Amino acid sequence: MKKKLFLILLSSAFAFGMVTACGDYDDPPQQPNIDDGGIGG
Repeated sequence: MKKKLFLILLSSAFAFGMVTACGDYDDPPQQPNIDDGGIGG
């Protein structure tokens, strides 16, 4: 019984870690600040 509970806890912690590590986020990607000094710059 203890081994089964331990395996359930371990697998749920692993699944939670995978979701938080591989989950996408809503922040827009940062655009580089390009200052080339051209016309209209």
